[in-house]
Amino acid sequence: MAERADLVGGTLTVFDETPPPRTGAEAFETVFAFNNRRYIERKGFSVTANLLTTRRVFEAIGGFRHGMSEDLDWCRRATEAGFALAHDDNLRVAHPTRQDWPELMRKWRRLTDEAWGLKGRSGGARAKWVLQALAMPASALAHLPKVLTHPNLSASEKRAAALTLLRLRLVRMGWMLRQAVV
Repeated sequence: MAERADLVGGTLTVFDETPPPRTGAEAFETVFAFNNRRYIERKGFSVTANLLTTRRVFEAIGGFRHGMSEDLDWCRRATEAGFALAHDDNLRVAHPTRQDWPELMRKWRRLTDEAWGLKGRSGGARAKWVLQALAMPASALAHLPKVLTHPNLSASEKRAAALTLLRLRLVRMGWMLRQAVV
């Protein structure tokens, strides 16, 4: 892999630290957390929880910048500097699911704040952010089939994940709208 890429991101799987049944947060993360192959192939970044590179690349790019999506920002700076990013399915890491609503909310508050940190503050950028915020409820409906057909969730876990998905998208909409007007 090192012969064809300067940055290598691997697969992340999730596991529960508590016995069944899963909470809404655990079930939600079972469905949605860490699709690193998609992040690499479609969005051009890898989560740093499973990213390998060399000292030479890291020193050329520099450290992480706080207050924004650090994984996304760092990988984009690296690829814009000409370094290649690839996925290797043989590189695997497991991460625990968030166990409850407060943990999941903290994660998504941080991710929302980091995404806002990458946006410009012009009127056009704010308007686009507002539109993204207003699309949150529709995005929840679009993602419901993924929850309801997930093979690793029981019927009660699917219901819990669906309610968590809807609740989280509504909460994120509120956060995003407040960010856009401040």
